[in-house]
Amino acid sequence: MKCKDKVEGAFESRMEDIRTLWKAEDNKTEDLGSLDEYGLGFDYISAGTFSDQKAPYWRWQLSYGGPTEEFRMYENGDMEFWYLDWFDGACVDVGGDDYDIIDNMWGEYKEYYKELDKEFTDALRLK
Repeated sequence: MKCKDKVEGAFESRMEDIRTLWKAEDNKTEDLGSLDEYGLGFDYISAGTFSDQKAPYWRWQLSYGGPTEEFRMYENGDMEFWYLDWFDGACVDVGGDDYDIIDNMWGEYKEYYKELDKEFTDALRLK
């Protein structure tokens, strides 16, 4: 089966977890843990990192290695969920209530990561 056949199911499965955590008290449940610890991490993917990359984006990587699942948040407000597996990949646009959840959650982290990046860059300049 190709990624295009799996991406919708993977997206819905991940969003089910994220919706549950978003609504839970303190954004955590016994089964899923904490929303702060859901996934592997946030990082910035610079323009040109990948040959077919449209634009730079922030990535919330949920899994890695086969398959990889991630949300991509672009500066223009576009948001995609990607399902990638060994030389194959497919995405769906994130919209509606799901967009609002990810956007609200991401808004909190984005400022934190921008500040960390500024501190890191400033520290390198001092050397």
